Parts: sequence; C-alpha cells; structure tokens
Amino acid sequence: MRILVAGWDSGGGVEAVQTVVRRAAARGHQVRVLGTEGLRDRFTSADRAGGAGRAGGAGAVGGTWDDPGGRPLVLVGLSSTVMSHEEELLQRAADALGRLPVRGLVTTGPAIDPAVVRASANVSVRRWVRQADVLPYCSAVLSHGGHGTVIKALAAGVPLVVAPLGRDQPDNAARVVHAGAGLRVSRKAKAGDLRKALGRVLDEPRFRTAARRMAATLAAERDEGLVVDELERAALEHPAVSH
Repeated sequence: MRILVAGWDSGGGVEAVQTVVRRAAARGHQVRVLGTEGLRDRFTSADRAGGAGRAGGAGAVGGTWDDPGGRPLVLVGLSSTVMSHEEELLQRAADALGRLPVRGLVTTGPAIDPAVVRASANVSVRRWVRQADVLPYCSAVLSHGGHGTVIKALAAGVPLVVAPLGRDQPDNAARVVHAGAGLRVSRKAKAGDLRKALGRVLDEPRFRTAARRMAATLAAERDEGLVVDELERAALEHPAVSH
C-alpha cells in the first residue's frame, strides 16, 4: 500500500509523523511525507529510501541521543516554530541549568541557531533531538507548554516546568499544575526563578509521583499502531480505482 502522510512542524507533529512512518514502513508499506520544509527535511523520500520513508535528512543531523549517564538530565524544549521571547527564554534556561547540579540539554529548534545560546560545560545545546529517545533518561523538562512536549513528557512520567508563550499553552500549563505534575512560571521568568522552579521539581518527589500517575493513565490509552490499522482498513474498504 502507498501512503501519503501529511504533517506539520509544530504541536508535536514531527514525532507523530515519525511514528506513523515508522509503523507503516515496518509493515511493508511505501510512505511519502508531505509537509513544511522543516518537517520534510527530517525524512528522505520514499524513492531514495527504497520504498519506505525513514527518519533522516539535514534536519535530523545530531538528532540522536546516546545518554552517557551521570547527574540528573533536564531537557529544555520550546516551540519548533518562531514565537516571541523564545531566544531569550532559551538563554535564561541555559543560565539556570548552569547553576544546578544537573546535566542540561537545550534544544533550539530549526528557527534558532544553537550557537547563539551561551552555555556552561554541563549544558549541551542542540538544534533538535528526538524527544522519545531522551525522555526516558530525563528527571525534568522545561517547556513552553506545547501539547506535543507536554504529553510526551507526561507519557514518560517526567515532571515539567512550563513557561507558556501563547496559543493553547497557558491551558496546557494549567492542566499540568492541576495534575500536580509540575509548575508554571512566567515566560519572562529570570534565570534564578527558573533555577528555583526546576530545583523544586527535581527535589520534591510529589511532582514525579504525579507525572508517573499520568504516564500510567496515558499508557492504558496508547496504541501507536492504530493510525496504520485504520489506513489499512480504509484501503480494503475503498480500493483505488484505475483511470
């Protein structure tokens, strides 16, 4: 079966598309990706990949993560599209991580050059990493509150500090706080305030307990193969007509 996957480079869209492509390719289907340049750069075309789309391309360079272990790992992940104050928040986050006994991983996204973020020796700055590869090793996440990052962190049982920048993010932050799985801070929070919030999330067990409770709830509802199941069913019910 030939599948065209249309996606977007924000709102958790990248890894959602990756999941569909990976599952469909594993079942022997031919997959092409349709989307923004930032999204398409993460995949080779179906023709070049020998019939199945796969993660790769210029946008995925440096996207893998082989965790070396050590101090607690804190991931900073903001929007993959440009939003106001994002570069300043990334810098303040890097400054906060530099003053904590942790390993920091700051991801800038395609719109911001990692070189503009000044970071201490315990903080790595990358353009992009696959969050599903990093989150199992994380002790906390600092996010703008985008749905994709929030749901993936909670699915991994990782508590959050959320600094909403706009759109649906204040609502997502409110839900994180209501669940007891993290804290909300201002998008203008200073480095010292970010450090204190991250310190609380790392040091107070109740946040990780609540995040793990959310992970159990999400795991009961999760089925990564469901989309491909539905595509296969639709293809059987409505076979293509030759013209």
